[in-house]
Amino acid sequence: MMKKFILLAYLSLAMLALYAQPTTISGTIKGYVQPKIYMTILNGTKLLKDSATVTDGHFEFTIDIKEPLVARLITRDPSKRIVDKTNGSTSFAPVIQVFIEPGIVIKITGNYLDWPIVKLDGGSNNQLQNRYYHGNSVTLLAEEKALKESIVLKNAGDTIKSKRMDSIRLKYNIANTNAYAKLAKENPNSILNAFYVYEILPFITDELMLGKTVAAFSTTLKNSVYALAIQKRYSELSESGIGTIVKNFRVNGKDSLININAYRGKYVLLDFWGSWCVPCREGNPKLKKLYATYKDKGFEIIAIALERGKTPRQDWLNAIKDDGIPWINILNNEAIEKNGQDLINLFAIKSYPTKILISPTGKVILRTQGDNEEIEEILKNNIPMR
Repeated sequence: MMKKFILLAYLSLAMLALYAQPTTISGTIKGYVQPKIYMTILNGTKLLKDSATVTDGHFEFTIDIKEPLVARLITRDPSKRIVDKTNGSTSFAPVIQVFIEPGIVIKITGNYLDWPIVKLDGGSNNQLQNRYYHGNSVTLLAEEKALKESIVLKNAGDTIKSKRMDSIRLKYNIANTNAYAKLAKENPNSILNAFYVYEILPFITDELMLGKTVAAFSTTLKNSVYALAIQKRYSELSESGIGTIVKNFRVNGKDSLININAYRGKYVLLDFWGSWCVPCREGNPKLKKLYATYKDKGFEIIAIALERGKTPRQDWLNAIKDDGIPWINILNNEAIEKNGQDLINLFAIKSYPTKILISPTGKVILRTQGDNEEIEEILKNNIPMR
């Protein structure tokens, strides 16, 4: 009878794990005088939102969740916002990142003067987050201060000092980003690492790295919303990754019908870009030099543009003319409409610029974002200069 009772209790707990459990986030921020504090929860493609009343710096959220997730606390304090008058953009206060788990009480304590540096209690992942906050508090606060000072200088018309301050801010940003990446890599089986990789998925072109990331996860973590997104991206990249035969397409280009198979025997660079993409446009002069060097020696560029404006074709044509682009051009908007082929989706493009280099045999040999140096090195080593 006792065995049956234990078995039933075990099954009940297992079933409970399948359903949402209440989680409490209780916080006290000394000096926080705003009437509300806001929270977002990043649940895969869903962004859940909530708010809580603040009394003497204390607040509390109670939510039901089924698995560990990332929550972010946000203040809408006007004194922590600043508007760039040159372009109308607004810089908000940084968020407090918290790892929440089903049935776990999370406690947050801190001083509003040090926002977003706080102490987190509850769960091993918050111990990691504490290491990041308190190990990098100086550079985190310095980055925020430099950002605000840069905007103030820009608003005052002092662009020279503003650019200097931007350089200082970038230095702190790189230090903070590297510190978080290091912490994530040191804890490969943590939800912190899964979330770190999840956030940078659009910028990852190396499917092998994603495969290794997933392999390090425990069985439980592999079923998390963030790990599932990583696995999906791994599958997408694998289908058009290094070593695969380039996917077939035949669409209308700017001047003629473009069939990718017609370019076998040449190195072909697929350049995914848009008129709105500043790094894409800034990279065109170097790409033009590369094209001029190798275009008559077995190298071709096929640029595939995604346009987001109200006049996509005109924006595209204007950019081609303004940048003096001499290679083959395709507008993805029209490829969808006229040919029923979405090349952005076909090649799983998530960020711009993305460049895919194809060998004369039709194999993908490089997938990169922006840099032309790797492309140039491959061409230099494989195309004789005579």
